[in-house]
Amino acid sequence: MKQLFIFFSLLVSVNVFSNFEEATHIIDLNLPLPEKFHGIYDTVTDASSAPEGAPELFHGYTYSGIPAAVAAALAVQDIFDKEDIFKRAKEMSPYFQDGLHSLKDIDVVTSIRGYGMMGGIDIKMKDKPGKAGFQTFKHCYDAGVNFKSTGDTLIIAPQFICEKKHIDEIIEKLRTGISNYAKS
Repeated sequence: MKQLFIFFSLLVSVNVFSNFEEATHIIDLNLPLPEKFHGIYDTVTDASSAPEGAPELFHGYTYSGIPAAVAAALAVQDIFDKEDIFKRAKEMSPYFQDGLHSLKDIDVVTSIRGYGMMGGIDIKMKDKPGKAGFQTFKHCYDAGVNFKSTGDTLIIAPQFICEKKHIDEIIEKLRTGISNYAKS
């Protein structure tokens, strides 16, 4: 039985759980919803059951069972099931990992690691921790690829719906950005 947890990152769940048959859905729904979407409340719970004088959509705090967020999460879960997103990510991950590891020939790359559709590229430290990672990030951004860098590690995680041509483009732009950093 699949469970729904409103948690930090769908990205982590797909990358971690895409290689397992039984998957737990972890979905980030920390986003504001316009007032017009509050009508979803009636489809999730009976609004007439609210205590006398309570606001129409009494939802408390973020991550505490917001009815509109639950309805959105269930819709996302349906899409994941219908389009078999977990299977797609699992099938695409070896191609992504091969592309990522093809960057090991660049001098400033000290280590590459990954699992599923997520990878980390360590850049040789320059002067102080984090400087090389940030400078490499800027060169890659100029080359047309955006990602998160933490310290001297570049964290790469393509979208779940990407195709081989998209991964090729990501790897090409990473190669360009990292190589441009190495030349600077």
